Amino acid sequence: MMIRKIWPLMVVLSAVAMLSSCLGNDDDDVDNSYTYYNDAGIVSFSLGTMKQYRDTVAKDGSDSTYFVHIVGKSFPFVIDHVKGQIYNPDSLPFRTDVSRVVVTATTRNSALIYIKRLPSDTLGINKDSLVRYDATDSLDLRQPRVFRCLSLDGTGWRKYDVKVNVHQQSGDDFHWNRMADQPILSSMTAMKAVVLGDSLYVFGRAEGSGLVLGGSRKDGNLRMLTPDINTPIAADAYQGVVTMGRKMYFVNKGIVLSTPDGIHYEQKSHGDNGLVRLVAASRKELFALTTTGHIVCSRDEGSSWTETTIGDDKQLMPTEIAGYTCQPVRTNDEVDRILIVGKLTGRKYAASWTKITDYNDTHIVYPWTYVDVADDNRYALQAYNGLTITAYNDGALAFGTDAEGRFSQLLYSKDGGITWKPTETQAIPSAFQTSAAAFTGVADVDNYIWLLNSDGQLWRGRLDRLAWKKQSADKTLPVATYYILGKI
Repeated sequence: MMIRKIWPLMVVLSAVAMLSSCLGNDDDDVDNSYTYYNDAGIVSFSLGTMKQYRDTVAKDGSDSTYFVHIVGKSFPFVIDHVKGQIYNPDSLPFRTDVSRVVVTATTRNSALIYIKRLPSDTLGINKDSLVRYDATDSLDLRQPRVFRCLSLDGTGWRKYDVKVNVHQQSGDDFHWNRMADQPILSSMTAMKAVVLGDSLYVFGRAEGSGLVLGGSRKDGNLRMLTPDINTPIAADAYQGVVTMGRKMYFVNKGIVLSTPDGIHYEQKSHGDNGLVRLVAASRKELFALTTTGHIVCSRDEGSSWTETTIGDDKQLMPTEIAGYTCQPVRTNDEVDRILIVGKLTGRKYAASWTKITDYNDTHIVYPWTYVDVADDNRYALQAYNGLTITAYNDGALAFGTDAEGRFSQLLYSKDGGITWKPTETQAIPSAFQTSAAAFTGVADVDNYIWLLNSDGQLWRGRLDRLAWKKQSADKTLPVATYYILGKI
């Protein structure tokens, strides 16, 4: 019985000995009777709390600077053991002070960390010397630093180049660029811009008839498109153009049409369904307003329609649609929130409606809900002339003109149309504020906002931080890459 109990223990000890030899030093003069670890590597890396400096204006009108704290753990670091690099793919905010930062780093097998001195260090004579890492001391990370991870047995090391990325722009600045003028727009008395793929389209009205323009988003140069349909596009068809997937959809004299390019069209329904115009689209659904004031839904690209549930007084449904947004809920990419914004006759403020669509469970049908405007809401959206709505920056942008023809500041809503607050840095270009008969705007997938008017002006602008690209943050590197590449 004793032999049976000892034998499993001997097997385990033998396995441990074999593992130790695999991780041990390859030199012949090392006593392998003891377990030494010569593999070393940094397995976690994070920054402590830092200061970010911001500018403001004091009560007396003078410029002032203040700071807020940035939590370093909110910015994960990638540890690339193959290339020997440690970096944060998501850069720290603009003007974050990284001159004195506490670093928290852990190692494999209790390996030691040493840091190469900076040339500006005053301590020590040899500027290339290494100093032992102290988790309580702050480091100057304004330039790349060299970390060395020393194995527990002191025979091997691993080098890491550590770089802390900090944005060099504020990110909240907005820059407009005036593109080449488009004289072809001058004939239009109403217009709506639509982006599909790499193309920019303008549906509108000219001399009492509907027309379609199209061009590349690379330069914005527009040309007249000739639809291959027998029935001309109605003068008011532009109001209800929506996009879903790789096609544009709209109602033309009661008939639903789809087109991938503004030239080739497919009839999706007959004109006996009482449709007035399309008002919104999700990833898989089309929504339309009927002659009876109801909103109907199609899940087969407009071929058939079913009535949706309206949770409030349908009389509050806008008759003049300014635009819509369809964006994923932040907590679930498979759930969309749809927002419709429009105007009601005789009302000072715009009317907004929202709806949830859950692609995980299509059996749950959520109703349309009216976004009530409280009397004390300082940020209610006014019913501007030419009111235009477009999805942008995980929210919605709105603009239009007042009774005197002056453009409003770009207004931004991030709460589903409840409040619309002026953006601090995003304003309509002053040169665009003319007495043009018609104007429109739309955002594309590259986060550019396009502005067009019947004076032929074409502008493109973008919020700086929406142009920043994030690097891949693959932190699941194989354990084998921890092994030593250098010898003492």
